[in-house]
Amino acid sequence: MGYHSLPARQAAPLFRPKLLIDTARIGAQRYRRERDLAVAVPELAAAAAGRIVARLTEAEQRCEALRRGRSPAYRPAQHVQVLSAQRAEAGRNAAQA
Repeated sequence: MGYHSLPARQAAPLFRPKLLIDTARIGAQRYRRERDLAVAVPELAAAAAGRIVARLTEAEQRCEALRRGRSPAYRPAQHVQVLSAQRAEAGRNAAQA
C-alpha cells in the first residue's frame, strides 16, 4: 500500500495511505460546513470557528491511532469525513488570512 502526504497547514504533513488521501481530497472539494462538519465530528457544530481545525486535527489523530492499531472501532468513512473537513477548513482559514 502506498503512502502519500497530505499537505497540512500545520508544522508537518500527514502521511497516510494513498487511497485515504485521494478520497479526502475529493471530499474536501465537495465539503459544506453546514452539512458536513456535524457529521465529521458531532460536537464541533457548536465549536468556535478558530478552534475547528485544531479539534479536527485531534479527531483525525484518534482515527489514525485506531487505524494503525487495527481496532474494530475504526471506521474508514469517518476517517475520510474528518480528513476532508480538516483539509477544507484549513483551506478556508488560509484563504481568510
